[in-house]
Amino acid sequence: MTDERRQNPPFKNAEDYQTAGVLSKIILSSLAVYFILLMSAIYAGDTRLAVTAGTAIVLQVLPFGVIKKGNVFAGSIILMVLTLGAVT
Repeated sequence: MTDERRQNPPFKNAEDYQTAGVLSKIILSSLAVYFILLMSAIYAGDTRLAVTAGTAIVLQVLPFGVIKKGNVFAGSIILMVLTLGAVT
């Protein structure tokens, strides 16, 4: 880690570090599931499902970026809203 990052940590406390780690793992696992869903939709020829899964994959960048900038609460809310939107 660089000296600049040590002096200016993105998280306020140890709980935020742990929460960010858990949320990052959730995002990566949901990306894997959406990718499998996208490949299945392409194989089956279901364009509506393929577009939904592709959009969900692209939108997962938002919560990941917000969490990496240090705002764990906003990242978790964005992740929850995007997941609910993709499921419904």
